[in-house]
Amino acid sequence: MFCQLWRLRGFDVSSKLWNNGNDGDGTVVSSFLVVGMVGLTTFLVCLLLIPAMSGAAVKLGLVDKPDDRKQHGGLIPLVGGLSIYLAVFAAMGISGADFHVMSPLVVGSVLLLLGALDDRFSISALARLPVQVGTAVVMIATAQIAIQSVGDLTGSGAVVMTGWASIGFTIMCTVGVINSINMIDGVDGLSG
Repeated sequence: MFCQLWRLRGFDVSSKLWNNGNDGDGTVVSSFLVVGMVGLTTFLVCLLLIPAMSGAAVKLGLVDKPDDRKQHGGLIPLVGGLSIYLAVFAAMGISGADFHVMSPLVVGSVLLLLGALDDRFSISALARLPVQVGTAVVMIATAQIAIQSVGDLTGSGAVVMTGWASIGFTIMCTVGVINSINMIDGVDGLSG
């Protein structure tokens, strides 16, 4: 669908999306153009989803109430993150992105569900931790990516990690980022 909507100079965008390939005529697809199209599609879908989902959020009790940590006034529907996620997922899915590009989004579905449940029922950090760690492990296994170096921290050469140290550090960083984003979202829309 995306590829039919965004046909460029007679060649198929989907086959070139992540490898900046050649269409056979010597014309190379610009990665920036493709990423721009995905970004524009994401923006437009999100623009439509947020107002459409806000009413349902209020009915389901998915609203943020002001308190000491939150600086907004009144009830705020908690659909921004869900709308952004669905818009990105839709744009990437219809763009023809391959499995390695899509796998973090698929694994992210678990975190999306956990976040929605936490917004609704205020799940404790300790109860969320096993799900976050499990999600990080699945992300590492499916994408086959782990942090192997943190650069030259001490001035004596790069700090390199291999094997289980690399995997453990990647899990720790992933869980840390997940919780950091969760903690900074006291201001309406800051994480989005």
